[in-house]
Amino acid sequence: MSGATGSTLEGNVAKAEKYLERFRASGVRNFIDGAPRAAQSGHTFETSSPIDDKVLASVAAGDAADVAAAAEAAQRAFPKWRDLAGGDRRNLLHSIAESAPG
Repeated sequence: MSGATGSTLEGNVAKAEKYLERFRASGVRNFIDGAPRAAQSGHTFETSSPIDDKVLASVAAGDAADVAAAAEAAQRAFPKWRDLAGGDRRNLLHSIAESAPG
């Protein structure tokens, strides 16, 4: 491939590899109440690449207790989010996206 399409593809693949390395090293945890956490049960499952069936990461296997904790956290957070001006929401989401590793 050549041109912008090739370089964009290569850039995206390189960016994806950074995320995958992090996921392989530390796994993927639930994100509840502003923080990553393991499943309350401690259970995980492996997720594999559809391309070559290699294991990509160990993933927290959330259950009903994790869903309940996430729902409770969302209920607590909603009033503040609801009352935040649209522009402030946008700025917050953009800052989160820009600070993501990779």
